[in-house]
Amino acid sequence: MHKRDYFLAALRAGAAKKRHWVNSMFAVVEANDREVDYPFRYWVEEGKRVFINPATNEKDVIETTRRVTEPLCDFRELFPLQAYDLPNYVGEDTLHTTYGNVLVNYLLLVIPFGDLLPFQRGHFSVKDVEKEIHKRLIDDPEDDDGVSHAPDGNIYVRQYLQFSDYALSLVAYASISVVSVTPKAMQSHPQARKRRKELMEEYKGRLSDPAIIAKIGDELEALDREWLKGDPADEFYKAKGKKGYGKVRNKLFYMFGGESSFSDGSTMELVERSLEEGIDPDKLPAMINSLRAGSYNRGAQTQLGGESTKTIYRMLGTIRTAEEDCQTTLGIPTTVTEYNSKSLIGFWVIDGKQSVLIDAENHTQYLGKEIMLRTPMTCKTEGRNVCARCVGQDLSEQPDGLPAAAAGLGGRFLSLFLAKMHGTTLKTQKWDKTARLS
Repeated sequence: MHKRDYFLAALRAGAAKKRHWVNSMFAVVEANDREVDYPFRYWVEEGKRVFINPATNEKDVIETTRRVTEPLCDFRELFPLQAYDLPNYVGEDTLHTTYGNVLVNYLLLVIPFGDLLPFQRGHFSVKDVEKEIHKRLIDDPEDDDGVSHAPDGNIYVRQYLQFSDYALSLVAYASISVVSVTPKAMQSHPQARKRRKELMEEYKGRLSDPAIIAKIGDELEALDREWLKGDPADEFYKAKGKKGYGKVRNKLFYMFGGESSFSDGSTMELVERSLEEGIDPDKLPAMINSLRAGSYNRGAQTQLGGESTKTIYRMLGTIRTAEEDCQTTLGIPTTVTEYNSKSLIGFWVIDGKQSVLIDAENHTQYLGKEIMLRTPMTCKTEGRNVCARCVGQDLSEQPDGLPAAAAGLGGRFLSLFLAKMHGTTLKTQKWDKTARLS
């Protein structure tokens, strides 16, 4: 049986649910260990990969050009997917995707939902899939058999939980799917130190300015990205966001960066030498002061965050969502822009004498306009309580959850200081006062 056909047949038989099988497909394992047995389990015999074919109940050989000392498949290996190979792919043309893409689609979409959600090619966001699931979500039936899919294009909560379980299970394969160490990834760009020297000379006399230090760091980061472009490790560092290149690799190979003093954050001392070059003894006080500041803030800001959370709970602990609509005609004038339009989804706007819910379909129609947004500040519900329309759709679903949502403000400041303790990336950002203060 050809490797491609074997892979599909094993998926349909449920082998993808077995971590042992996935590892045996994409990594080098001891395939002769027969203690773990399941349909389409293969082993090595006379230099070939063989398995018991459930259709014939006889031994069959997996046809492949790969030696038994190599993985049978690679996550990024080309896979020609044809119509109805998977229930959720019905295209007329052959889709050139990868083995990893087929595996993820089968686990996350086919097993929980069958043919309901279409095949997702390449990198796709679990959050985007969840948004579609939430639109279709309904309660499990009382006589649920635990197997059937929901009718009429809906999705049972049970199916969503199954999707979530398989999404979390993918973490188990990070060690065999993510390439983080390559010869190029263990080096820096050959012109890096020459370019850094040029930048030091160019900005001489301004090297205590955080904006200049950030600018130098950005240029060195761009050089590093150029160096690793097309390398397997590039995908790994991109996936880590700003931390991968800007924080980790910059400090390690290019420039340690700026360190602020214990008390003054408006100026910085530039530590030019990277960790690969060794610690500069002359810069050691600045580096130690930065560690001291981070260590102090970890304790002090944890205390402050806890104190502010308790204060907010004392202020708002008795507030509840007491009714559906207080019928207020007052709101807060708000200009809708590209910056804030999506954040307004789920809130209500006063339109004439009625209130209209802002949703994913209509939020763009308010762009550039000033609306009267309903908020708890203008709610007319009696006492200290609020109504569902003034707090918005999300909070109204948890009538007793308002104090916890408000207390999250203190936790946000706490998180910022804890992140500082674990290292940050110095960046500049253009500030749009109109968008931020509207």
